[in-house]
Amino acid sequence: MCLAIMGLCLAARAMGQGTAGGTRTEVIAWLRGHAIDLPLGEPTSEPALAAALVAIDSLTRVARVVAMGEATHGTHEFLELRNQIFESLVSQGVTAIALETGFQDALAIDAFIQSPGAEPPPDSIARAVVAYSNDGHGNGRTENRELLRWLHEFNSTHPRQRVHLYGFDLSGRTASGGFINAARTVTEALAYVQRVDSSEAQRLRARLSSRLNGFQSRSYAMKDKAYDHLSVADRSTISEVITDLATDFRLHAAAWRNATSNDEYWVAMRLSNAALQLDGFFRRNLGQGGMPPNATAYRDSAMGANARAIADHVAPGRLFIFAHDVHVQAGGGQLNDGPGRSMGSWLRAELGENLFVFGAIDGLRHVGDSIATTVVGDSASLPSVCSDVGRPAFVANLRALPSAGTVRDWFTEPRKVNPVAFAQAASYMINALRWYDAIVFVRDVHIGRPGPISNSTHP
Repeated sequence: MCLAIMGLCLAARAMGQGTAGGTRTEVIAWLRGHAIDLPLGEPTSEPALAAALVAIDSLTRVARVVAMGEATHGTHEFLELRNQIFESLVSQGVTAIALETGFQDALAIDAFIQSPGAEPPPDSIARAVVAYSNDGHGNGRTENRELLRWLHEFNSTHPRQRVHLYGFDLSGRTASGGFINAARTVTEALAYVQRVDSSEAQRLRARLSSRLNGFQSRSYAMKDKAYDHLSVADRSTISEVITDLATDFRLHAAAWRNATSNDEYWVAMRLSNAALQLDGFFRRNLGQGGMPPNATAYRDSAMGANARAIADHVAPGRLFIFAHDVHVQAGGGQLNDGPGRSMGSWLRAELGENLFVFGAIDGLRHVGDSIATTVVGDSASLPSVCSDVGRPAFVANLRALPSAGTVRDWFTEPRKVNPVAFAQAASYMINALRWYDAIVFVRDVHIGRPGPISNSTHP
């Protein structure tokens, strides 16, 4: 009897393994049949790359907003692909790129790329791209400089088709992890108010007095933030003034636009909103080290609001967004079941099919002469299955999945991907079909090239 039961159990286990193996085989076969090959680093890649970019253009043509993720910050291959895909999409009506850096921080870069013949100020470039568009050690600076160089040259030669660069993240952040430049969001918005209503600007400045010096955080990972040392009364006064500043922009919108220009008003109004967001973030992070879950959720909601405002501002042009996968994903919740929703989920709720999201999946991560910990060995993970497709890099359109069946079901189940950053060992889970409209897979990835930068490490 026991032997018979054991035999039935073994048979059932064998059937289960056979079904799982069959499903995996079907998924790999589907990917092979639908993948758009990406010829990264191949010496004769130009015609093949052009064909791949045409195919990617066709996937995204109806979307007002195209978002691309990166599996970890500072990865050469995803930054290079970002540049190539964005440059191609400019010919398809994309008129702006938005990066995972602060709105205020990116203004100097947009001014540079709009100025023919201008030499880029190194510190301004560092401020615009150092926060998240490359990792904290500066990896990826060369790829980011290549993007800025292309933007500058394009605008110089296409004065009637100018392309802009924006930041949609919390403003005033530096590579050290703090928000040292947070107060600039207030002072730059007040500088605009000074032009259109000097008495109101003076009234707000008088209420702030020296309190604004404490509106910054040298390192959000530490508890000894300058903002935390302000008195309760001073923090309340700062919040009240920032709220009044943002209210002024709403109440006087028509008059202030007429006194300057629509673009000038919009930039200053967004700076007042950036100040509101920082105030809310600091209050949620009060007395805490790191970035607690409620502050993380608040950050993503702010990013979503900023990205939507930028998309509306550039309309009828289209917007290209680049950020980490966990922000662009449109699947609802945050990483590790944190509270709130991701930035991409906020955008999906408002834009629906007018948002197209590319998620980044990497295989083997090369750090110097070593290979970082990966989950390729987990046969059920996305990196493992994508690696077994047998192609170094490809794009797969998940909107083309069968409407039902085992292949679609496989993509609806949570799957492991590689760690968020090179230094981390723990992988995390994603639901690819909920998170993304397409995946960009690169089997071998490397840390981006640091490139030169100014003497100031953290401008």
